[in-house]
Amino acid sequence: MIQIIVGLALCTLGSICSQEMCRDLVTEVEKLLKSSHSHTKKKAALCAARMVNKVPELVDSFVPLTRALLSEKNHGVMLSGVVLVTELCQVSPESVPHFRKQVGSLVKALKSLTLSGYSPDYDVSGISDPFLQVHVVRDSIFIHAFS
Repeated sequence: MIQIIVGLALCTLGSICSQEMCRDLVTEVEKLLKSSHSHTKKKAALCAARMVNKVPELVDSFVPLTRALLSEKNHGVMLSGVVLVTELCQVSPESVPHFRKQVGSLVKALKSLTLSGYSPDYDVSGISDPFLQVHVVRDSIFIHAFS
């Protein structure tokens, strides 16, 4: 139950926060990105993407935390991590070299998605999590476009 409340709070924060609120609450969002609950991590990553969009100087706070998000087993957390990486690269092209090193792990994740069998949680018309696949491909192209 508490995870749902934290998730709602993160959604609200991402939607209505001002620049001052972002600066004040960045450490709390960083802590929630390290949470053991996948729902909380997913919502924290999406909130972080919106915070970075509003306050670009927060990029340095979130770049080191993306590696763990991109290596998650939970597809929702991984998708949120990919969205965060895309936003970080758009806001700060200087962070692209850090993410270029992680393209290999994204390709491995894409390979495992395409070769995995039927999973009722993520399967759409016989395709394993097509939304995550599209975001991974788009993110990989986006990272290499800044090369």
